[in-house]
Amino acid sequence: MADIDLSPVLKRLPLYAKLIYDMFNTMLLTKKQKLLLGAGLAYMVSPIDLVPGFIPVLGQLDDIIVTLAVLLKILKEISPQDRKDYLEKFELTLEMIAGDLQMAKELAYKITNRAVDAAGKMLQVGGRLTFRLAAWGAASAAKGAANIVMSRRKN
Repeated sequence: MADIDLSPVLKRLPLYAKLIYDMFNTMLLTKKQKLLLGAGLAYMVSPIDLVPGFIPVLGQLDDIIVTLAVLLKILKEISPQDRKDYLEKFELTLEMIAGDLQMAKELAYKITNRAVDAAGKMLQVGGRLTFRLAAWGAASAAKGAANIVMSRRKN
């Protein structure tokens, strides 16, 4: 995770929030676009989503990913001049937003893969331990059974 620096994205979040607010409060967007923008914002602030906010980092990353994806989609749908005006007002570019979205996706992917790898290793260790315990139990049971048989033979 050290090779992905999310700090530029985090520093731009207030600009993204202002851009979204500005876009939402103008007459340039269609009702459908405003609805999509509102849904993206609701997802960001809602505690109920795909990855709950109480899961460190990943819970916040999914909110950023959804919000930036919605923002990027709407910016690509509006006229080039309106898009230019919005972006210049906040000193942003489409490439910046797309890059931030990509960076957040890559970090989420890496975190998820590491979690899956760790879980796999834990299952592997647990499986080996279970097998050893089962083998030890079976061996102990066999020894006990052999001792019983041997003791009955002596009698």
